[in-house]
Amino acid sequence: MANTLVAAILAFAPGAIYGVYRDTAPAMGVDALVDQQRAAAIMWLPGSLLYLVPAVVIIVHALSRKRPRVALSLPVVGQARRAPWDATRVPVLGALLRSANGRLAVRFVMLGLAALVVLDGLLGPRDAATNIAGTWPWTHWRGAAAVGMVVAGNLACLGCPLIAPRTLLRRWITPTRRWPSWLRTKWIAAVAVLAWLVAYEAFGWWDSPLLTAGLIIGLLLVATVVDLLFEGAAFCQWMCPIGQWNMVMSVASPTQVTIRDPQVCERCTTQDCLRGGPQGPGCGTSLFLPRKVGALDCTACMDCVTACPHDNAGVLLKVPFMELQSEASRSVIGRWIERPDLAALLLVLECGALVNAALMTEPLVAWVGSWQPLPWRAATVALITLLAMVAVAVPVLVAARVGAWMRREAFVHRLARMAFDLLPIGTGMWLVHFGFHLVTGLSSALPPLQRAARDGAALDLGEPAWAANCCAQVPQWLLPVMLCVLALALLVSLQLAWNRASRVEASGVQRSGRVLVRWLPDALVALGWWALAAWIVLQPMQMRGLLS
Repeated sequence: MANTLVAAILAFAPGAIYGVYRDTAPAMGVDALVDQQRAAAIMWLPGSLLYLVPAVVIIVHALSRKRPRVALSLPVVGQARRAPWDATRVPVLGALLRSANGRLAVRFVMLGLAALVVLDGLLGPRDAATNIAGTWPWTHWRGAAAVGMVVAGNLACLGCPLIAPRTLLRRWITPTRRWPSWLRTKWIAAVAVLAWLVAYEAFGWWDSPLLTAGLIIGLLLVATVVDLLFEGAAFCQWMCPIGQWNMVMSVASPTQVTIRDPQVCERCTTQDCLRGGPQGPGCGTSLFLPRKVGALDCTACMDCVTACPHDNAGVLLKVPFMELQSEASRSVIGRWIERPDLAALLLVLECGALVNAALMTEPLVAWVGSWQPLPWRAATVALITLLAMVAVAVPVLVAARVGAWMRREAFVHRLARMAFDLLPIGTGMWLVHFGFHLVTGLSSALPPLQRAARDGAALDLGEPAWAANCCAQVPQWLLPVMLCVLALALLVSLQLAWNRASRVEASGVQRSGRVLVRWLPDALVALGWWALAAWIVLQPMQMRGLLS
């Protein structure tokens, strides 16, 4: 109330309230009334947002069911050893990660930002560069999400606004259906990701605030309906194209949701992290923590951390991409070499990383433009995108067929192994692509907000500096960093392929020269993809979302 009332008085006053403002304004070179209105806007918006997080936490806590306290068994006493670093033990951050209400508050804050994007997309100008819906989702959110997931794990799913309504509504509505067993594959997700990539190019989502707003509304409605009908996190695990991208990108992260001490889990009889218990629901994607490996299928919702009665779950450090090495059976996924649906999903994401970036380079933009008869523009671009995806995937299919013949293994197994080994290059391409737009378009976030505040709320946040949305300068350090990221991704892919090729044969004898021969098909594909990625970052790039 203090922020709102005082800010309203300052914002709508007909003149400067404080005499000192009128006296010093000429010397400061500012208009006293405008300066007062800017101060009101700072108090009203950022100041009130500080109260929003605790307010949401308090409201959610008040609406939550009262759960009885459960007496826990005596703690397991073992040999003293150094405790691993755990993000859930970091002050403030750890409390937020462990608290179900805290995480829900974060999701509702993100839902509020998504609502702001939708409102401006529906009501604001059609020019994408001057609309919040044309800049924030495609330039800023994607870049920040990619960098955040590689640095710190699946933060995007942790704070996903799409699951905020279902989390709250499930306090009164209990889903009774189980996701059909015949749909427990990644085929729907793979098709959804492919449709996402094709539609993005064909309909120019980045250039249409209205389509962007419709996309957010559609995803929110589908996610809410599906997850109020089916138990767990069915939409996230089997359908959501954004969630699949998030989980795959998190494979490169140095953190993972896992257990601290396996012995504690061996003594546990309730398995609340999986089934849920007095402290909260269990894992929505049915991942059993002791058998969980890495980030695949993990939305980092932290429900398992809250549900564990022994406080044995947390966010611990790991070696990036190490989870791609093991072929052992893992929770939910099973043996991934026998999952063609998972291999198809990874290949779509990997090929999509290269094609999505390549279609923004100057040579391909001009070439695609020459193929576009105006009445059939969307169909033409969709066809070109699909053909480009196939062209990038063909070397993988050929190398998998050759490798399967050389190693005398099933083609499906060889293709799955190649899809896993090439994942670092796909992840690296997504990172440098979205990171490029984030760095070069960082200053384009503020002008649309200033325009929206003026048009929608009559608030003066300053005159929009539209020059920030035009003619962005690329920092000199950016290209070397992008090339270094791609080089590291290539090295990791080559190492993964070499390790798989050098495994000892059933006879127990590692024959001289055979490792190199078996490694070559995979290595050639990795080198070809890296060369294409390097060519892409060296080309002039179309600055989507910015003014011409």
